[in-house]
Amino acid sequence: MPLSRNLQTSVVSAWRTNNRVTTELIERLPPALWQVAIPGVPQRSIRAIAAHLHNVRCMWVKTLGREHGVAVPARVDHRRVTARQLAAALQKSSAGIEALLDLALTADGSIPPRKPTCGVISRSTSGTC
Repeated sequence: MPLSRNLQTSVVSAWRTNNRVTTELIERLPPALWQVAIPGVPQRSIRAIAAHLHNVRCMWVKTLGREHGVAVPARVDHRRVTARQLAAALQKSSAGIEALLDLALTADGSIPPRKPTCGVISRSTSGTC
């Protein structure tokens, strides 16, 4: 059953809102807090957690979208990225996630399957790589 246009619009709109709130939080975070360690997890800073959000998006875009022509954004260094750099990177990874959403929403709710690669073709497959 095809997804309704209203559902598609709602999902993409919700994603855009989520990204805008995340980006604004990063942009408005006082610089003094950027490197503060998280209580109970001293090896993780606010910067590292914020960078992780972008880097995980990149992983999903690479895993699910690269084969379908979705551009994979560059990851950021969680130890060195500035708030300004991360805000710009979040826009790129958001565009990648939005492309994944569009891909899935136009394919009745799921991303088209990936083509098998030589590394995952079973031995019973009668074909060559």
